Amino acid sequence: MAVAVVAIVAAGFVYLYPTLTSKPAPKAGPISSIDHFISSAAQHQAFSGTVLIAQNGKILLDKGYGWADQSQRLPNRPSTRFRIASVTKQFTAMAILL
Repeated sequence: MAVAVVAIVAAGFVYLYPTLTSKPAPKAGPISSIDHFISSAAQHQAFSGTVLIAQNGKILLDKGYGWADQSQRLPNRPSTRFRIASVTKQFTAMAILL
């Protein structure tokens, strides 16, 4: 009788051992979800640029998506410099109209 109990316990341990030692798969956090969403948009050419997400002074995501120069196939990087339009023209025009 004792041999049968030991055999059943041993068989149960052998059966359950892989589930006892395996680690659960890590859950996708909000940053990885955002990264996946933006990567998908960049692949469909719906977004091209860089993203910086920081919280309490800690950088959580700093990544470039899409192309900085599509004709030369240069990817965007966090260090990519973008030309931005002058926004003072609108304020000057409004001041002239007043």
